[in-house]
Amino acid sequence: SYESASLPSTNASVTLTISDPIVTDFIATLITSTVVTLTWSPPTAVVPISYNINRRCRRVCESSFTSNSTTLVSSPHTSTGIPPYSQCTFDLIGVYDITADLTTDYSAETLSTAPTAPVGDIIFSSVESVLMTVSWDEVPCNGRNGPITGYYLTYTNITSNTSYTVNITGRDNRMYNLTGLIPYTNYTVSIIPYNYNMNGPARQEIQLTPESIPGVITDLRHARTPTRINIVWNPPSMPNGIITVYEIRYRESTSTGPYNITNTTNTLYTIVGLIPNTSYIIRVRAYTSIGPGEWTDREYATVQIPVIQTFSITKLSSTAVRAEWGSVPGASHYTVYYESTSSSSTKEETSRDRNESISR
Repeated sequence: SYESASLPSTNASVTLTISDPIVTDFIATLITSTVVTLTWSPPTAVVPISYNINRRCRRVCESSFTSNSTTLVSSPHTSTGIPPYSQCTFDLIGVYDITADLTTDYSAETLSTAPTAPVGDIIFSSVESVLMTVSWDEVPCNGRNGPITGYYLTYTNITSNTSYTVNITGRDNRMYNLTGLIPYTNYTVSIIPYNYNMNGPARQEIQLTPESIPGVITDLRHARTPTRINIVWNPPSMPNGIITVYEIRYRESTSTGPYNITNTTNTLYTIVGLIPNTSYIIRVRAYTSIGPGEWTDREYATVQIPVIQTFSITKLSSTAVRAEWGSVPGASHYTVYYESTSSSSTKEETSRDRNESISR
């Protein structure tokens, strides 16, 4: 008893009701691409001996969760080792004589970062001499680290080291048509995925465009004599493949008959057996395995047989004379015609020298 109060003289019962402890301010105060920092205040009813945290996380592009439990934690607690761009739920567990859920299913999402994996396989299709289609597989889920928002595609002509870059927006836009290409040329194609303004690593492949018909030959030049024309040229500046042969056609420029046709693998040729002082149409074109290119046409003329400028006769005896004359550039031989004043028959003799003794 206290002073005048006294205890009840009969049996009595008392009911004591205790509410489950809860935490109402369990929040994330710092979130990065791989870390979530959590804070909370102790429950007001009964403070637990310690705390545990259960974590369940999955990348946004995955369907399965990875679970993790950490014991003996305190506020603030930093949960580490979370993949970028992951959705996580956290349970805060109070440890008493038994465990009690103080907060469950608190959600947080880690931030995006640059992709750490390149796109999947690069595939070339519909490859033609001047165009091709490029497609690629998406970045693997464990290397995206965020929503893929686009790709930079760069294609480079290896021969000329000329590059072009296109920005392809959208994760699912994974195809592009390359046009205006050069036949029989190696191109590198590089694709870089990005999350907003954060670029990932590149994947690069090389593709050769097929052959096509060649361009025209260039710089067709010539040298000439009375009976032959020597021609020389440069290969096409756009060969568009491997030049297999050159075709040459020629005929007199006034002729409507068929052309004389010949082939060569060289870039020079001598046309022989021509008529002096005569114009000829000469045509040259190149071939690849696909077929011939366009003709290059020229009109060239053989030169006239020059006239001997100096000629003299010296009497040697009553039956012989010596004929002498000036040289003619390019002449291979000379023919001397003579006849007697007492006879109507004409005789001839051939000489490689510039003088000839004539006797009878």
